[in-house]
Amino acid sequence: MTKDVLVSVCGIQSQDGEKDKTEAITVGSYYKRNGSHYLLYEEMMEGFSEPVKNMVKFSEGQLNVQKRGLITSIMTFEEKKKNLSNYVTPYGNIMVGIDAKNIHIEEDDEQIKVQVEYAMEVNYKHLADCTLTIDIKAKREGITFSLS
Repeated sequence: MTKDVLVSVCGIQSQDGEKDKTEAITVGSYYKRNGSHYLLYEEMMEGFSEPVKNMVKFSEGQLNVQKRGLITSIMTFEEKKKNLSNYVTPYGNIMVGIDAKNIHIEEDDEQIKVQVEYAMEVNYKHLADCTLTIDIKAKREGITFSLS
């Protein structure tokens, strides 16, 4: 896998029979160290000019997402374990509970796909059943990508 990558992050939240899907595509940096994969990328929030910097670290059975900027949080997804995280936003703080059911990683020379199925709680109450999919692809020379 190359250092320069294209990143697709897709989240689906299922609540009361309704599904809400969000997706972002951006460029990022990838590396592997001591058996763990690392992904660095920035995302923009609508209405704000400052990006949120993300660092994703994952290995078999575990995924950590660290956000810095307008949103600050460290979220830990561990199979069959519930973790709490303080999610700090420009609008206030939220206590988020993450109960990961399954973490699946597929990897080859050109692509890595991570899928996490989890239940999400907000302020200690079940909010939604969720799926997070992170698709990392090697960025090829000559291919341009713009965020406009």
